[in-house]
Amino acid sequence: MKSNMVTLLTWSSENHDPEVIKNVLKDLKKAKHIVNKVYYLYQSFQKNKLEKIKQEYPCLEPICIELDKPTDHKKIYDEIRNNVLPIVVKEQNLFINISP
Repeated sequence: MKSNMVTLLTWSSENHDPEVIKNVLKDLKKAKHIVNKVYYLYQSFQKNKLEKIKQEYPCLEPICIELDKPTDHKKIYDEIRNNVLPIVVKEQNLFINISP
């Protein structure tokens, strides 16, 4: 099977990173995909964790989003539509990881 260059969009996992990102990247590699960029959504209170993860994954492009209520789906939708989609819309092979 031929390898494909892909971009990953994923959320920071409060309780499970860096394992989550490591596992997603491993699964994509098993599927013969080469991840050339990772858009990594995080909130400012996760900045310390982000710095450690950036050292391990230099292809990481962090996108800070702020959510007062992380369970408010309307606010999440609006934030993604207004601030994330304009960035990722140009990506041709975009994988979106929505699991925590």
